[in-house]
Amino acid sequence: MKTVERAHKPATLWHRVALHHNYADALNQIDELLSHWSRFIVHKSKQRLTKITQLLLRTRKAKRNNRSRIVTIPARRQKNEARREAKVCSSVYSEPLPTKALHRHKWLLN
Repeated sequence: MKTVERAHKPATLWHRVALHHNYADALNQIDELLSHWSRFIVHKSKQRLTKITQLLLRTRKAKRNNRSRIVTIPARRQKNEARREAKVCSSVYSEPLPTKALHRHKWLLN
């Protein structure tokens, strides 16, 4: 909200007002606080409040559903990892590496 008393300090000309958590009460609060402002500004403020409220409701609903997400691995990365594993296995030994050697070459696998 803009206050006349702060007109000489443009950096602090505007100040925030905490709205009520209840949606209907917050709309009434906007009406009271912006009673001397144009109807357009009041309407825009109410629209902004509605938009933010709906966003919060959607995010809460999405959190509540909590579906598992499918995560894809890029094909290039998968190919590179397979190539690195093959190099490690064929580099020193002709047979598969023992677990101790795999731990030594783990930096190649990551």
